Amino acid sequence: MADCLGSYLQNWPIILQVCEKHRGEIDTNMANKVKNIGIKRNAEDFLIGLKRISVALDRVQSDTCVISETVQIWKDLEKTFEDDDQPIIILKHLMDSYNQAMTDSHFLANLLDPRYRGNDLCVEETDKAMEHILKKLSSSDGQHSISQKQVHSTSTCLCHSKLRNRLGMEKAGKLIFIYKLLNKKSK
Repeated sequence: MADCLGSYLQNWPIILQVCEKHRGEIDTNMANKVKNIGIKRNAEDFLIGLKRISVALDRVQSDTCVISETVQIWKDLEKTFEDDDQPIIILKHLMDSYNQAMTDSHFLANLLDPRYRGNDLCVEETDKAMEHILKKLSSSDGQHSISQKQVHSTSTCLCHSKLRNRLGMEKAGKLIFIYKLLNKKSK
């Protein structure tokens, strides 16, 4: 689609010349559509959004992309569309696709990835991630409690972050427990 619009815009001056030279032979409705600058401007604006989406899709579909990164790519795309005042309908479709594609596992991966630490996740998405891991942990060993003393004494990067401040003491403690558990398993 982006290539089609790009080709149209690139060749628009030529198409306009053809319409002018052969105005008697070309249907007037078609010639009016070619001459309509509003249609051309809309196509230019639409192409900008399509290029951003195609770049994001290429990044998501690359061999090196991990699920924590996909969340960040979607979030970056959303910010870009909001900042550029794109039409609300495009943003709505983008968010519908985001809600369809993202799962609790995606949010958890983004939350635990040291590059992102869930900084761009909303509170609802963070809660979903926490509930997801607690559900998995309780089904595997049934022990997922951590004391406040352990929360204060830990020196992990999660302890002193904006994320911890948003989560509150109990959820931060659970997250630190999960972080330590995953570190033990990886050793």
